[in-house]
Amino acid sequence: GDLLYRLAGDEFVVLCPGVSRVGDAEEVGTRVVGAMGPAFRVEPMEWFVGASVGIAIHAPGDPIAPEQLVHAGDIAMYEAKRDGQRSMRSFDLTMEHRLRELHDTELSLRHAVEQSRIEAAFQPIVALADGHVVGFETLARWRRADGSLSTDADFVEVAEQTGLIAEIDHAMLVRACHFIKARNERNLDRAPEWVSVNLAASNLASADLADRIGATIRLVGIDPSWLVVELTEGALSVDPD
Repeated sequence: GDLLYRLAGDEFVVLCPGVSRVGDAEEVGTRVVGAMGPAFRVEPMEWFVGASVGIAIHAPGDPIAPEQLVHAGDIAMYEAKRDGQRSMRSFDLTMEHRLRELHDTELSLRHAVEQSRIEAAFQPIVALADGHVVGFETLARWRRADGSLSTDADFVEVAEQTGLIAEIDHAMLVRACHFIKARNERNLDRAPEWVSVNLAASNLASADLADRIGATIRLVGIDPSWLVVELTEGALSVDPD
């Protein structure tokens, strides 16, 4: 007797009129996730599709606000997605508070990117044998409107979710190349140092990634061996292939 609606794309709503307890709703959600477990055959191939389930409950006797109910379920579903595929979360008010915080952070971050307030800090990498600097790691820092600096831990997740990470990564690449060029041109009597930059895994999907990195190297005019491109461990945990 439950009702199934498709909202858009890969988003669906299951309406269960007889369910008023979270535990019962989670039992339905578990069945939905389980039903997505077996392979779907589209000859001659097999496809495995996960599901993320968000749950929102309407208490008996309360006025029904359908839009709010769907909105609450949507928030819980995105929290489930953050936990990885085949997961389920029930809505609570802390989720909405977090969503508002993320929205505010996104707006501020967009302004910071537009105004070039994402700065590069360079952390030296030192050889333990003799203590001399062999290279640098590039770290993104957000210069807030009040002049304070935020580390990448405060905004990288939001940047990845909103697609701003590609622009930030490119800005860090350009600044890193200029930095290491200036370093090595000042120290011609020493072996060249190198600089590493982090690359979000989502950037690997870009067909022109290698061309853009190569163009930056040529434009700035550095030896390619002075640049190291790194992927985070988190990227490997999401998609090791």
